[in-house]
Amino acid sequence: MIFSSYPWKRELARDADIIRRWAARKTESEYREFLIEKKVLLSTYAIRKLFDAEKLSTKLKKFQVNCIGYKSKDSNIDRNNKYDIERFFDLSKKSHYTVLLDKFCDEVVHSYVFVFCCDEDLRIDGIFLCSDHNKSVRLLYVPIKQIITLLMAVSEDEVVESHWVRDAESGELKITNM
Repeated sequence: MIFSSYPWKRELARDADIIRRWAARKTESEYREFLIEKKVLLSTYAIRKLFDAEKLSTKLKKFQVNCIGYKSKDSNIDRNNKYDIERFFDLSKKSHYTVLLDKFCDEVVHSYVFVFCCDEDLRIDGIFLCSDHNKSVRLLYVPIKQIITLLMAVSEDEVVESHWVRDAESGELKITNM
């Protein structure tokens, strides 16, 4: 579907800058939350499409997103109460998670919970999220700096060589991009 990755990657760099600037603002606003949520959601969707179109290096497919995870303590989370994260997740016990970039993108695109975390000056410093698939398992916290880092890594990624080999037995096409 994506023929030229350059405009998509350029837009991801712009989105990273917009997220950085708006998250640093010391005022809460509905527009700020809308804008950052939109940029994160659409950027992760674009990254998934870049993966699907083989426009990202194999090295980037191994990029790990560092998160903090909190186990679920109540599986009765639903649309009416999903923002009451303290009720459904044990925030007193955190675990460190690393999530592969493509899986992280899936988590965002399928997010059931998407809640901003602000510091004492009201700057957005991270996002709590979990997909509809993981809502009864765990909640992730992702620092906003980690999201900016991953967007920049994708925007700067270049495929300069590609090897395509079809497996003789299975017929499966294996692609390695460098």
